[in-house]
Amino acid sequence: MKHYDSFKEILGQEAIMPQPSITSEFNTDWTGAFSSKPSLVLFPTTTQEVSQILSYCHKHSLHVVPQGGNSSLVGASVPLRDEIVLSFKKMNQILDIDASSYTATVQPGVVLQDLKQATEKHNLFFPLSFGAQHLATVGGFLSTNAGGLNALRYGISRDLCLGLEVVLADGRVLNLESSLRKRNQGIDLKHLFIGSEGTLGVITKANLKLLPQPSHKTTISIQFKDLGFVHPMYELAMEYYFHELTAFEICSKDILDVAIRAFHSRPSTKQSSDVLNFEPNHHVLLLELTHYQPASDQSNHQAQNFIQILKQQFTSSNQSNTDHIFINLHTNPEEQATLWGFRKTLPDAQKALGPTLKHDISLPLSQLSSFIQELDPKLMNLHPKLFAPFFGHVGDGNVHYNVMHQQQDQQILKALAPQIAELVYDTVVAYNGAFSAEHGIGQQKRNLMKRYLPEETLDTLQSAKQTFDPKGILNPHKVFDFEPINSHLS
Repeated sequence: MKHYDSFKEILGQEAIMPQPSITSEFNTDWTGAFSSKPSLVLFPTTTQEVSQILSYCHKHSLHVVPQGGNSSLVGASVPLRDEIVLSFKKMNQILDIDASSYTATVQPGVVLQDLKQATEKHNLFFPLSFGAQHLATVGGFLSTNAGGLNALRYGISRDLCLGLEVVLADGRVLNLESSLRKRNQGIDLKHLFIGSEGTLGVITKANLKLLPQPSHKTTISIQFKDLGFVHPMYELAMEYYFHELTAFEICSKDILDVAIRAFHSRPSTKQSSDVLNFEPNHHVLLLELTHYQPASDQSNHQAQNFIQILKQQFTSSNQSNTDHIFINLHTNPEEQATLWGFRKTLPDAQKALGPTLKHDISLPLSQLSSFIQELDPKLMNLHPKLFAPFFGHVGDGNVHYNVMHQQQDQQILKALAPQIAELVYDTVVAYNGAFSAEHGIGQQKRNLMKRYLPEETLDTLQSAKQTFDPKGILNPHKVFDFEPINSHLS
């Protein structure tokens, strides 16, 4: 490549990976649906190096794809053609943890799980949590505005970010750093870069909000058959536990079956077996309560009272399926870790069992039951072997309505993918939902932007892209490119 020597001067030879040495770690996304052959992978270690790289790329109109842990589910972090991958694997330093101001300053390549473990050593807590936290990096989850399990109480990535350092397309460095909770000095530009998937600028540093470490947690598991119970259960939980309710997660009966089939059996220990001994044909709700005060025995007593209120509520409601509701309180930390560990493995279970068409959507929680009742039969009308083992963060309306084939027939899924996507997203929009909740747009959903967003919104987005990246070198063919991608299979 004719530009190789120029990048060598900036980074040194050891920080450049050329073809044919580039592996799937950098050119294929987590789902395996999106793959290409990048011309180079570059590994900067400082903001100055990122600035020099982008300045050079801007001058020569070279396209660049910023990449963190490459855990995107929509093809946001891999090239479409032969773009240069800008990997942040070596910009992985936790620069500062300030316990007095409850902030952390980190480079974009810091892995979320490492950040969480580092803050715990200071008796602090970074609340963002999701299944891929062992892969996802700070730059990645900010660029997609990830949500996860605890968004109900702590908010999404945007809510946990106080400041940023960003390198613009032409190499200029934009200093938006801050450790302040209040900073009203005109338009807060950092929010333009959070959730824009590296298309407007490249995050090179982040100031993140930390919290005190909770004293303990409690988990309540609810097994039930009627999805109509979900919304009233949520209302009761919010009324009784507004300050403590951290997560409100659903695992459908079908996703529980998928997990069992994918992993072949329950976990081997007796404790794990007991905790995960779900009733057949039952959905499961997992509620996590996070406590700072009162003491453990008081909070357990409070949780027992709440369970009694739940039982009384649904007994008095004369619902036909109240005898099929099973509610359990889990106070043992190991039991809770087993439950939440199982919940986080559900994407891996689907991937292990077979091909999946992923639909990361959000809905008004009150509409969940009606949405499923309407969409599931329509799905089977397309093909009788299709089913949707869904799960998600229903407390904030986020559902992963992922479609599979009962016999893992990839060819049928691939052939029906456009029809399935149109059916799912048209129904979502009809229920006043959103076609993307937390995974972003990437390559997979860019055609949906034009289908569902108003023209005025699209024009405004294009104007922002033109302002920040007039040559279109940053993460091209993502978000702002509205031509459809042939492959929907993930």
